[in-house]
Amino acid sequence: MRIEVDCERIRRNTEAIVKVCAEGNIEVVAVTKACCGHPEVARAMLAGGVRMLAESRLKNVRRLRGAGIDADIMLLRLPCLSEVDQVVQLTQVSLNSQVETVRALSRAARAHGITHQVMLMLETGDRREGVMPEEAVDAVRGMGGLAGIELVGIGTNVSCIGGVLPTQENTQLLVDVAEDIERTLGVRLRVVSGGHTASLALIERGEMPSRVNQLRIGKASCWV
Repeated sequence: MRIEVDCERIRRNTEAIVKVCAEGNIEVVAVTKACCGHPEVARAMLAGGVRMLAESRLKNVRRLRGAGIDADIMLLRLPCLSEVDQVVQLTQVSLNSQVETVRALSRAARAHGITHQVMLMLETGDRREGVMPEEAVDAVRGMGGLAGIELVGIGTNVSCIGGVLPTQENTQLLVDVAEDIERTLGVRLRVVSGGHTASLALIERGEMPSRVNQLRIGKASCWV
């Protein structure tokens, strides 16, 4: 079996999605997991205007780094405790929902003299990952102030295991929790990551909450 990939079309498609999202002040993080971190696909996405890539497997991240790609990379899968050293060396951002793991990332980051960014994941209905809304403030309190760690924001993931589609309501829940964290703890969350490819439908319908400023997109249907 042979698979042919049109990287120019991927570049144009990325460019179109970046443009649409930019109109709503939303940054696109390009997900390469469907192509196992193929460097040429990643380069096409970067040429289309994204600044950050995202991967779910560290072996794919190593493939990208080995090909000379030095863009920031987000680890989509929650880090394993046994992998924290690799996570902080290979990626700049990781999604997290356990304070214990972030403490381990802190120790690894300190050992390497770097700062690793983390994003707290919130459960908004899909039952895949994340802390419950009522636990979010305590989770941020536990992650805050750790050396070598920068808590950059909060995110969610739907339309996955539970098949829950993104809606204005469950995305607004993410925003409400983010703002509750800010009021309670006196912090500012730079990133509100509202979901992945399925959330593009909210932009098309004009239903995306204005506070959402990031989407993680990889398998969007061709727009061009």
